[in-house]
Amino acid sequence: MRLRVRSPLGVANLTVVSTKSEDDDPTLNDLCSEIIRSNNSIHTNKHRIAEIRFGFGETQSTVDVSNANTNGKESLKTLGIADGETITVKFTEEEEEKEEEVKEQKQVGEATGFRNNGNGFEEEPTPTPTNNDDDNDDNKSGMMTEEEELLARAVEASMLDEGRMRAADSTTSALDIDDDGTVAVRKVIDADNSCLFNAIGYVFFRSLAKAKELRKVVHDAVLSDPDTFSEAALGKPPKEYAEWVLQPNSWGGQVELFVLSTHLRKQIAAYDVQTGRVDVYGEDRFPRSERGHLIYDGLHYDALVFAYPGLEDVSDTHVTVVDCSLEPNSKINGFDQKARALAKKDQERRLFTDVANFSLRCLVCQTGLVGENEAREHAKNTGHTNFGEY
Repeated sequence: MRLRVRSPLGVANLTVVSTKSEDDDPTLNDLCSEIIRSNNSIHTNKHRIAEIRFGFGETQSTVDVSNANTNGKESLKTLGIADGETITVKFTEEEEEKEEEVKEQKQVGEATGFRNNGNGFEEEPTPTPTNNDDDNDDNKSGMMTEEEELLARAVEASMLDEGRMRAADSTTSALDIDDDGTVAVRKVIDADNSCLFNAIGYVFFRSLAKAKELRKVVHDAVLSDPDTFSEAALGKPPKEYAEWVLQPNSWGGQVELFVLSTHLRKQIAAYDVQTGRVDVYGEDRFPRSERGHLIYDGLHYDALVFAYPGLEDVSDTHVTVVDCSLEPNSKINGFDQKARALAKKDQERRLFTDVANFSLRCLVCQTGLVGENEAREHAKNTGHTNFGEY
């Protein structure tokens, strides 16, 4: 099971499997063990998980890991955690106090992924705001330098290139055409760290210049509703998260999809290529609104639109939203089936990136690597940033 995990110290992508058998569903114990195992500098007697939250807004659920009645043997599926889920981890109060001390020592931006540096989980990158005499101390605490941060971004860009080139011609087949005559098409969005915002801008505004405006929408929403956007839900204090999302190299995800659906009063359907998971934000709150579609490959969001055969490259002819107020059960289902067919086709063509487990080769020195963390460490140590899957 592939999960995106947030903690007070950061975000990472993990693959959780059953310790009993590959055929068994992973359990809560398996998940907690994988979170600890992902950073071997953390020991279970010092770093205890208190609770796990998943879902967002009205659909949010909480699992009390520290409760004596929880034996940890429940399968994640039984608890309601599905493949591709984003979960938020909360540590015990003692551990949270320790993490607050770590936060006070930070002078530079946050790093990317779970890295074995002796200081626990690290967050996705943000620009380095200062360059002062304390920089050497920050590096000792495991923070990335500006140069290392740029290397991490170069690694991710390298991982995206091949898949995005293959996805550029990704459409459903003629068999997927329904009565309106359109086919589902992946509208490739530039990998400039604002892909989610630009994909939403294209779908709802037919614009690729809305990222800054939409980031501000998220910023304002987080600060205006501390009950919904609490530290437990965000994985960091609301003010810190709001400042982070304004920065142009911060990637959007579940929180941003929820906020922007609410702001636009529209539905946003996100199709995960690897897992086949589909999340429709705003479906219950805005059942008679318009619906836009995005497709996600593990690292990157593209817009998912509908076009007439032969006109897939003509943006002016794209159908970017579906009106849910007209025949919702038939019309929406028809477009959803085409979108699912496109995601399924891309899955069969492996147009996704399993960031935790995919095999890479450095195209500079031919070193074999597994997962984005090894690739980033290799880039940090060698300066090599050209990678290919194999």
